[in-house]
Amino acid sequence: MEKPLPEGKPSQIDGAKNGEKQPDGYKQNSANVTSFGKLKLLSRLTIQELRAIQRSFPIILLDTVELKRDIEQFCELLSSIVIDGNKAEFRELFDTIDTDKEGFVDWDKFCSHMQRDYQEKDDRLKTTQVPQWREMKNINSPHKESIQKITMLMNPPRYVTVSKEGVAVIWNLNMKPFRTIRVTTEPDGVKQRDLWITDFVPMQNIYKLVLAMTSKEIAIYDLSSKSEFLCQYRIRGLKSTPISLNFWSNPEQPNESILVFGDVAGCVNALIFCESTISLFDRSAQASSNQQDITLIVDIGDIAKGHYKNCRFAFHEGHTEWTRQVMYTGVLDCFISCATNYKNALVLGWMEKTKSTMRT
Repeated sequence: MEKPLPEGKPSQIDGAKNGEKQPDGYKQNSANVTSFGKLKLLSRLTIQELRAIQRSFPIILLDTVELKRDIEQFCELLSSIVIDGNKAEFRELFDTIDTDKEGFVDWDKFCSHMQRDYQEKDDRLKTTQVPQWREMKNINSPHKESIQKITMLMNPPRYVTVSKEGVAVIWNLNMKPFRTIRVTTEPDGVKQRDLWITDFVPMQNIYKLVLAMTSKEIAIYDLSSKSEFLCQYRIRGLKSTPISLNFWSNPEQPNESILVFGDVAGCVNALIFCESTISLFDRSAQASSNQQDITLIVDIGDIAKGHYKNCRFAFHEGHTEWTRQVMYTGVLDCFISCATNYKNALVLGWMEKTKSTMRT
C-alpha cells in the first residue's frame, strides 16, 4: 500500500519562477532559497507533480514491482515530470533524501524527507512570526486579594473569578462584571478576615458554584437566581481543610455526578450524587423542616452514615502531604490525585460498592 502524500504546502508555486513581480516587502526565507536565488526544488513542486511522482515510483522489473530507485532512475523520473528543475537539483535532492548513503530512495524516504522539510519551515515561522495580540488594557475588578482561579461557565457562557478573600465575580464575555458574591461563614465560624477561599469549581450541568474554604467547609451557591446568589448548601464537619476541587457529571446520565475534594491531610474525598439535577441533598434528612428557603447545613458525618439518600461518601488516605490536585475520570472509572512528595506523588483510587473507603 502506497504511503499518502504528507501534509504540507507544496501546491503553492512561487510567482517568481514564472516571472511575476512580487509585492513590496516580500522576502524569501533564506533556508528555502538556493545559491542561484531560486526556491529549493521541494518548495517549487506542485501537488500535480507530487502525485505524478507517487504514481511513477513503482517500476516493473522482470515481473516484479520494484519500489526503490537509484540516482540515475530518480533523476530520469523527475526529469520526465518536474517542469522547473534540472539534473543538478535532482541529484542534490537525491543526496539529501539518501542520508544513510544506501544508494537508493523509495516513496517512504521521499515522504519522510518532505515531512521533515515542512516541519522545519513551520518551526522557523513560529520562531520568527510575532503574534498580533490586542493592546493590553486594565480592567477594574472588585477583587482585593490574589485571584485563586479563573474558569468558564458554559451555559450561558460566562467567566468566573474567585479571590482569596472570598469575592466571586461573574463576568460577561466582554469582561464586564455581571454579578458579585461575597462569601461569608456562619456567625459561630471563623472570623471574616481569617476566611480564605482555597479553590472553587463550577457544577456545569446544574449551574452551581462550589467553593472550598479554610473554615473546613464547602459552600455550594446557586447561580440560576436572577436576583441574588444563594448559598444553597454548606457542607461541614470536614476533618481537614479542603484545598482542591473537581466536579464530574455523566454526559449520558446527568443525574449522576461526583464532587471530589482533596485536603491538607493528604486525603481524597468524594461525594457521589444520584439525583443531582433534582436535589443534591434531600431536605427531609434534616431535622428542621420549617426552613426551606435558607441554606441547608449538611454534616459530612451524616452523609457517611447514609442519612442522605441522594448522596454517599467515599474517601482514601493515599498521600502523606497536601493533596494538590484531584479529579475523577469516567474513562478509567477512578480518582486521580497528586501531592508534592516523592513516595506517593500520584495515586489512583477506585470506589468499592459496599465500602466507603476507596481501593488504591
